[in-house]
Amino acid sequence: MKTIVLIRHAKTESYATTGGDFNRQLTATGRQDAAMMAMRLKEKNIIPDIIVTSLAKRAAQTAAIIAEHLQLPAERIEGLQMLYQCAPAAFAEKIALLPDAAETVFIIAHNPGITDFANNQIYPQDIPHIPTCGIVAFRFNADRWQDMPAANISFLFFDYPKNIV
Repeated sequence: MKTIVLIRHAKTESYATTGGDFNRQLTATGRQDAAMMAMRLKEKNIIPDIIVTSLAKRAAQTAAIIAEHLQLPAERIEGLQMLYQCAPAAFAEKIALLPDAAETVFIIAHNPGITDFANNQIYPQDIPHIPTCGIVAFRFNADRWQDMPAANISFLFFDYPKNIV
């Protein structure tokens, strides 16, 4: 069984004071939300073997906060430029290359790509919009990541900071 946890980066400043969308940073609310969602994942006993994140500052910051709260070493975080403003196919491409020894992977990225990829994978679920720091998790029955498109995919949950749990 393989588990994929898709996470949209946490809440950010409206514009980057240091210039450009790529450099937008998390707000105080975003940092709090990332910590809270990490704790919800911990309560569900969902701990990643690897966190794959967009290299955009807001996604990397979200990954670092989640890793810290799950007590994961920084070596478990892999940054990828290709996850910044990517199409759903980029997620599938990266997932197919994941090491098969990893059972659970978190992927932290951006809308609209992450919402589109989630909906492509978990049909018939329909999530119109993954909000900031929203999480969509699913599991599939396979031994290799590259077998995901043909595997039986099961929706696990959709959660987000303003969701009352």
